Amino acid sequence: MKILLIYGEQDAGKTTVCKRVFSALKGLGATLNYYELFPWGDDFKAIFTVNGIKIGISSAGDSKQLIADARQFGQENGCDILVGAVRYHTHYNEVFTDLTCNKDFFWLEFSKGEVTDEEKDKRGFIMALEVLSKIKENLNFCY
Repeated sequence: MKILLIYGEQDAGKTTVCKRVFSALKGLGATLNYYELFPWGDDFKAIFTVNGIKIGISSAGDSKQLIADARQFGQENGCDILVGAVRYHTHYNEVFTDLTCNKDFFWLEFSKGEVTDEEKDKRGFIMALEVLSKIKENLNFCY
């Protein structure tokens, strides 16, 4: 399984990027196989199929358990690609340390910085495009 992690500080827009990737895949005609909204509201997990390739998305990454659950979710559901979100500078990211030097693992850094809501929205859109571009690159690899 290839893993694309959106890595950033709290409230940088990681979940929003995951939502945009979800909407884009849905809009491009990918088959939605599974969707679950977490009890606290914004975060979710989903599985799409595109040309026989399974793509998982898990936007919840605020604790070690949620990160481990995301990885397990991808593995148990046979995902070829997993898109996830994790926080900056936390020990929780150790769930992925066995992968960080692996060719199947990609960090996509997303910083909040001191920006207006409009600039934050634009950055989120650009990050979603980067994630979709990585997914497209890796779709070819998965065949």
